[in-house]
Formats: sequence, structure tokens, C-alpha cells
Amino acid sequence: MDNNSPCGNISEERIAGRGFFRLLIILVIFAVAGCQTASVRHDPGDAYPASRYLTARGTGQSEQEARNQAVAELSRIFESRVYSDTMDRIKSVVDSSGSEISEQSIESTIRVVSAMELKGVEIGKTWLDREKNVHYALAVLDRLRAREEWMSEVADIDASIEGEFNVYREAPGRFGRYRALRRILGLWIKRESVVSRLRVLGFGRDARPSYEIKEVLSGIPRLRSRMKVHVVFRGPRAGEVAGRTSSVLSSAGYLLVDDRSAADVVVEGSVRVVPVDLRNPGWEFARALVSAVVMDTATGDTVGEVSLKARAGHLTYEEAVHRAVRKVAAPVAERIMEYFEK
Repeated sequence: MDNNSPCGNISEERIAGRGFFRLLIILVIFAVAGCQTASVRHDPGDAYPASRYLTARGTGQSEQEARNQAVAELSRIFESRVYSDTMDRIKSVVDSSGSEISEQSIESTIRVVSAMELKGVEIGKTWLDREKNVHYALAVLDRLRAREEWMSEVADIDASIEGEFNVYREAPGRFGRYRALRRILGLWIKRESVVSRLRVLGFGRDARPSYEIKEVLSGIPRLRSRMKVHVVFRGPRAGEVAGRTSSVLSSAGYLLVDDRSAADVVVEGSVRVVPVDLRNPGWEFARALVSAVVMDTATGDTVGEVSLKARAGHLTYEEAVHRAVRKVAAPVAERIMEYFEK
């Protein structure tokens, strides 16, 4: 065909057009691929600035695993900082008050309250790195929303503490006043944990409570040192259970008295022993059952009840009884002690 013919020119133009169109498609594909790569490399945290959000990243072989890891990481970081801040704050107050409050008991309480579930955490974004086949997730905590919720929680705790102070002032006996102070201490530690959360997020708690916590810190050991406790158990080898309970209470600083009428608190219980047939020739088995109550003598109220049992075996029944009673005595004493420290 003649190259100068109109048809020849049209054919070449169509070919050139098609080539240009194909090139355009290729360029678009590369551009889209580039955008996708950029979206993977883009830091999703940019959408959650540190001034407003606390964030943590998690990874996993699945999206759900990455989500769980992100939430766990944020909670772990937050809890460790809250624990440290709360511990420093409470130790400084306790030390300045000259109180004899056990640091170990305070530390265990702080661990419990600082490890509470971190509410308000959300997953801000998830994404997949296709080259590594790894899922990512970003856990975020809105500082302003958390501040509002936690300040409300502090106000609620302060109201509860005020209520316990009323109980403390109106209680007719030492034990009632002592238990009210113990509850106030627990609430105050929880309060300081929440205040520490606010500090970790960069906020303060301006409003000071109307109560004076040093009154509690000094009142607890004073009342405990004057608390008179009468312990009595009846039944086989009851002396072993009574002795163990008395030892635990005495070590904690309570006064043990023989005169029931002079006591602020009465711990009264019974020990019962029964044989157990396990069809094991040559061995004897016994089960010890212990029940006890803790009573406030000023009001006559029962503030605690304990019921535990333990089994033991030996070649003789007498030794099996001894071992069973000894086995149950320690946990009974510990449970009774809990009612003094609540």
C-alpha cells in the first residue's frame, strides 16, 4: 500500500494511539502500586498525635492477634507507669506521716488497683504488610475522654471516703472504727491510682479532698495496738487451731486477752474430726473441719465467717488427725486475718 495514502496515515495514527493508551495504562498501574506501597509505609500514628492520644502498636499473624497485642502493649506500658507513680506518691505520704503501715500490704494493693482493666482503649487502625505477611494494629486511648471519665471516678471515690469517715466517727467500738479506717485506706490507694493515670496522661487533679489522709495513716496502727482480741476454739486438737490463729494476730500487732468480756473482738470456732475410708489397707485417714466467726463485741455483729476442711493420712489414726488439723490451721488463721484487714 502506498505510504502516502490517507488509509496508511490513519493506520499509523491508530497504532500510535493504541501504544500511547497502553503506556498510559502501565503508568497508571505503577502509580496505583506506588500509592499502595506508600500506604503501607505511611505511619498510621500520624492520624493520632501524641498531644491527644496515647498509642501502642501490635503485630501478629492475623488481624485479631495484632489487635490483641496492641491493646495488651498499651495496657502494659500504662500500668507500669501508673504503678510506679502511685507507689512513689503513696510512699512519700506514708513516710511523711510517720505511720507504721506495712509497705508490703500497700504494695500488693497498688498492684491490684493499677492492674485494673484499662477502659476506653480502641483500635484506631489495622493494616497488612504484604511483603512480610504481617498484620499490624494501632491501639489508641483518647486522653481527653479518659480525663473526663477518671476525674468523675475520683469524685465518686472521694464521696465513698467521706461516707466511711462518717462510719468511723459514729462507730461505737474500736473494731468498727478500725475497719472503717482500713476501708478508707483501700479507697484512697485506689484514688491515688486513678490520679496517677491522669498524671501519666499529662493532667493534674487540682481539687484537694476535704479529708486528711494522715489521720487515717496514724489512726490504723494506733487502734490496732490497742485492739483486744479473744480467741477460743473447741473440739479435738482445738488448741492447735487457736494457737495458730493467735500467733498470726499477735504478729500483726493485736493484743490477745483471756477475758472475753474485755475484748473488742472475739474469734470463736469449733474443730470437728471424722474418719475417712479410702479403702487403702495399712493407712488411716482423717478429715478436719473448722468453722469460726469474727464478732465485734461493741455491736454484737458477726463481721466474718470461716469454714474450711483438710484431709490427711498416716499409719495411725491419731497421727492422721494431727496432720489434718495442722494442715487446716494455717489457712483458717489467714482467712480470719483477712477480716481484720478489710
